[in-house]
Amino acid sequence: MINSTAVIVNLTDYSNHAPEFTNVAWVGTIVEGLGLTFALNVEATDPDSGILGEITYSIVGGNTNNAFQINSTGAILSRIPLDYENDTQKTFDLTVMVTDRAGLTDMSQVRITVLDANDNIPQIINLPSPAEFNISDNVPAGTLLYVLQGEDLDSGNNADFEFFGSAVPDNLTIDHATGLIKAKTKLESTRSSSILFTAYVKDKGNPSQSSSNYTVKFNIISDPTLSPFLLPTLTEATVFENASIGDVIVKVNSSEPADNFTILFQLPSGGYFKIDSQGSISLARGLNRETLDGYSLLVMASKAGRQAIGYVSITVVDVNDESPEFQFRVYKGQIDENSPLGSPVLEVKAIDGDEQDMISYEITSGNTGGVFNISSTGEIQIAKIPDHETTSFFNLTVVASDGVGTGMTFVEITIMDVNDNVPEFLNSSYSFSLPEDTPGGASVLQVSAKDEDGDIIVYSISGDDGRFTIDSLTGVISTTANPLDFEETSSYTLNVTATDPGGLKSSVLVKLNITDSNDNAPIFSHSSYNVTIQENYVGPLTSLVINASDKDSGSNGHLTFSIVDGSSLFAIDATTGELNVTVPVDRDDAGLTNDEYCRGVLILTIEASDNGTPKLSDTATVTILVMDINDNVPSFSRSSYETVISVLDTGNVVRVMTSDPDCDVNNDIQYSFTSVNGSSLFAMNATTGNISIVQSLNGSQGVYFLNVTASNELASPKLQNSVVVTITVIENKNYAPVFDRDQYSFNVSENAEIGVTIGSVSASDINKNKEGVFIYSIENPGYVIPFDIDPTTGVITLVRELDRETHQNYTLVVVAQDFGEPALRHTTNVFISVDDVNDVVPKFEQDEQRFSVSENITVGSLVGTVSAIDQDADQFGDPVYVIHGGNDAGHFRIENSTGKIYLVKSLDREIVNIFELTIYAYNHGSNIARKRRDTGDNFDVLKVVIEVTDINDNYPEFDMKKYVAGFTNTPGTNVTTIHATDKDDGENANIIYSIQSGNDAGAFAIDPDTGLITTTENVSQITDGHLTLTVVARDSSVQGTPKKAQPATVTVYKLPETDPLDLQVSSDLDEDQIRELLQNITGPGYDIIIQSITPDGLLSNVKYYVINNNVFLTQEEMT
Repeated sequence: MINSTAVIVNLTDYSNHAPEFTNVAWVGTIVEGLGLTFALNVEATDPDSGILGEITYSIVGGNTNNAFQINSTGAILSRIPLDYENDTQKTFDLTVMVTDRAGLTDMSQVRITVLDANDNIPQIINLPSPAEFNISDNVPAGTLLYVLQGEDLDSGNNADFEFFGSAVPDNLTIDHATGLIKAKTKLESTRSSSILFTAYVKDKGNPSQSSSNYTVKFNIISDPTLSPFLLPTLTEATVFENASIGDVIVKVNSSEPADNFTILFQLPSGGYFKIDSQGSISLARGLNRETLDGYSLLVMASKAGRQAIGYVSITVVDVNDESPEFQFRVYKGQIDENSPLGSPVLEVKAIDGDEQDMISYEITSGNTGGVFNISSTGEIQIAKIPDHETTSFFNLTVVASDGVGTGMTFVEITIMDVNDNVPEFLNSSYSFSLPEDTPGGASVLQVSAKDEDGDIIVYSISGDDGRFTIDSLTGVISTTANPLDFEETSSYTLNVTATDPGGLKSSVLVKLNITDSNDNAPIFSHSSYNVTIQENYVGPLTSLVINASDKDSGSNGHLTFSIVDGSSLFAIDATTGELNVTVPVDRDDAGLTNDEYCRGVLILTIEASDNGTPKLSDTATVTILVMDINDNVPSFSRSSYETVISVLDTGNVVRVMTSDPDCDVNNDIQYSFTSVNGSSLFAMNATTGNISIVQSLNGSQGVYFLNVTASNELASPKLQNSVVVTITVIENKNYAPVFDRDQYSFNVSENAEIGVTIGSVSASDINKNKEGVFIYSIENPGYVIPFDIDPTTGVITLVRELDRETHQNYTLVVVAQDFGEPALRHTTNVFISVDDVNDVVPKFEQDEQRFSVSENITVGSLVGTVSAIDQDADQFGDPVYVIHGGNDAGHFRIENSTGKIYLVKSLDREIVNIFELTIYAYNHGSNIARKRRDTGDNFDVLKVVIEVTDINDNYPEFDMKKYVAGFTNTPGTNVTTIHATDKDDGENANIIYSIQSGNDAGAFAIDPDTGLITTTENVSQITDGHLTLTVVARDSSVQGTPKKAQPATVTVYKLPETDPLDLQVSSDLDEDQIRELLQNITGPGYDIIIQSITPDGLLSNVKYYVINNNVFLTQEEMT
């Protein structure tokens, strides 16, 4: 079950005023010896209303031994008893600060003087023990008998005391003020031989204090030989305070010349005076009337054993030797700019210890522009209207003079800003160019505005199409994650607005030009092209149009065409892509492959590459079909033919054979006799070239010369060739067959089909009977051969598939053997070479190959090389390498002929850290090659894994730029946990946390590994309502790589002791759900600090605080 309530928040004020003390300085006193005692009350006001106008006071300076405290009303009280007599500090100069709920402050000076309390009992300090004196009985009335000296450690009235006596006889008097004991009458009239009484001293404090009683005894001695020896009871004198040491002040005269004078004591003590034997008193130490303006001396004169005592009073006369002294060394004040003339700012006051000195005041420096003047009473007033933007702070030097001496103080006056200035950008416009491949989050440029009011400026942006963002405080414009594309938009015009807290704003245009990067590869209009030409043609292939395009511009889009693989018979125009046949193409070239239509096939690989950096390219294939022309004359297998036959022979006697590399009708050969003797005996087969006997040869022995012509009758033009065939007719005789050549050589393509004719051998036997009939055979070579021979015709045919890579050359021994008794035979060698065709597929030695590259490898660098083996010969053994997959973004290219893999686009491990490329190794000219026998494919496949290794190229990123948390005065409690991530890897991604600033009191600690912020023992020293800590996340990159750091702020609020607001929710809600619920209650714009969640069965009590303008709102203010 969840209970909820609606909370209405009414905010009617904005904290735009700082609190102000009603006085610049304050003076108070406190009596010593008391504990928690009121000294004085300071007062400050804040024009803001409601909670925003609430203020608190604190003592921030001068509070020695933490002697004073200040409460919420501004009352300053002592915390400890002070001792006026024993403490050296009699005056405390405190600095007091007032703070409102928004954290705005003001300062004031407070001087507290410690007053003496009557806490010391006066004492008589010059009576010996016992206090017994001998006095002549003939001492006349008024004779000074003794002077009592007292002491009271207090000061002021409390140290002012009087002397009293008890049981004092009538013939003696004790002067209450001076302690002079005198004879009131002649002592000879005293009947007793001694006078005994008690004396004591009593101060004038309230209440007063009295000493104990001291017993004094005068013994009256009768000696008629002793005459009275007297000094004046009181001798008065004056001396100027600047008198020199040694100056005679006064001479004390005795009733008769004395032998010696002595100063028994001085009040106060200190040896300021001395007396010589003649009674002249002179100055022994310098005087200062402002310290003490009078002295009392007790003087004793001696003569022949008699003594006389007299009192000397010396008054110090003032000399103008004291300079005026200000109450405070520094005065501070503030006033709004534009304040009217004559407005008072503050008053300074100087005191002069001299008598009746007239003090005048003067501002001697710092009064730039004559903004202030000072009155005769020390009041500083506005003389010219101040302008915060011109001068916001004055440091005045004020001198007080009494005509002789001077005193100096400093007055700091802050001119408070009034929001009367619109923010102004430093430039009237901004422009900048950046490449289109600029990554997201990159800083582009910084705009900057100033506000003469000194306000914080907030920047905003429009017209960015989601491609740019601006830091609201710094004005740094950065790219967003949305990519730039020059081909889509080549420039942006942004409108940047600067706004001050008062709502005044100005704007500036920022032109961002996007420059082209080579991010588009050329693309052919077709991946393959076909064109047909006639054999032996030379010239441009005008019917073939090759087109390629590149979306980039400038050199990045300027294409160059080239032939990267294929025949050297062609050239390509580098600019237009037009192909030219530079050398006549011979379709009949043995190395040229023909298609099923008897056309020669040539395949070119052409490349279109741009001129950017790095170069990007595309390839296409051009298949050139070469049409045959009749450009070859039929060629006889022999330059002449000879045979010997018997008159008994019949049938075929010899066969002429020709070859013609042309095809189709161009190699359709017809044979005929052009001239012959004995043409009636022989006939020619026009198709096969066989010459046969057409009538009996009996009686026709002799030599016959037949002229045979071979021509391609159907070709245009018709071409022909001739050969002479010599036939010798003899009588019947037994001869061995004879081959017409000693050896034969034939070539056969390894992909020839079974049954194809390899070639033929020919033998003859002049015998005309059975001995003249022979057959052909192949001697067994000891291994299986893929050939067979027709025993009658000598035609050698293919009976098994060939594989050049297994067996390239064969040597056969062919036998011609007759049927005679005994059988005669003849042999010849037949050499058969197997011509290579591209029937072996390249083979990688492994299924997978791995490379590792750093993410900062430069474009154009070699990544690695792959290699496949092709057992085919010559060009057929050179594989063609192609990236068939895994390169969608076009980061890599492979050199088709070498297998070298190059980088063509910059890497970023944090985007892609592993590439898996599929590499095909094709046969050279694979589109016409025989398929693999095992799979039917004409290529092999290799998986290439490219691992991108990390460099420290990313800054740590906090989850939030600004954290908010709360704390109490309890040490060791958790405040909050900050967290940052680093897109780098390994050591480069390990983050160390620290507090950089704002923790002057050391109230907080941070775990460098987890980012947990806790309170320390010093947390109680925090008196401010909130602090802002600057925390730093720093990576721990490997040695030699610069570490990268990123700051964030943590605003920590000192949670009030009053109860927070309560919200009751189900206990299974997580923190995010609770935060969402609270935001629904408070509305937007509040920082919510979740301090604790205390489970309570099915419900949980959530304590929460709502903060507005750094001020905690109370329950009443929220409802």
